[in-house]
Amino acid sequence: STSPSKRLADYDDTWGGQAYPFPITLRGSSLGGLVSRGYLRAYPQRAKDVESIVMVGTPNFGVITRFMPHLVRLFRIPDRAIDDLSHDSDFLAWLNGTGGHWERNSRTRSNAWVLDREPYLGPVGTRCYVVAGILTAPRYGGRGDGVVGYDSASLGSRFPTHYVVEIGRAHV
Repeated sequence: STSPSKRLADYDDTWGGQAYPFPITLRGSSLGGLVSRGYLRAYPQRAKDVESIVMVGTPNFGVITRFMPHLVRLFRIPDRAIDDLSHDSDFLAWLNGTGGHWERNSRTRSNAWVLDREPYLGPVGTRCYVVAGILTAPRYGGRGDGVVGYDSASLGSRFPTHYVVEIGRAHV
């Protein structure tokens, strides 16, 4: 089977310009935001056709996969996609142009995923925006939308981000 980014490129080859005027805005929710970024990572020559990318609840750092078996059943996500969502996956290392490691934050007494170097954000001239959720429920501690942490969504504050405060609802 072909990747979602390849299918989008094939669609552009067939219908681009006829179905919609260029440049376009790509919008991806959750894994779809990674597909949008992956499209421009795999096909940088198409950046002239993309004005911007809007990512909603997208795990740009990845997610902690211990929660994934539950999400697989809930959202019926293919297992291969789940592997790619892991913070230490080969896919995210390729997409971001870097790997990462865990680092202890002595102030918060928690671990944080830290990239080894500055990540690839996208082709020059392509604007990327993020919409990230913040749950106010105490068990989430305002660190994200219940699935994707705000640090992961914003790629460590590297993307301009609009935060949506959610009360009692998870994953924007």
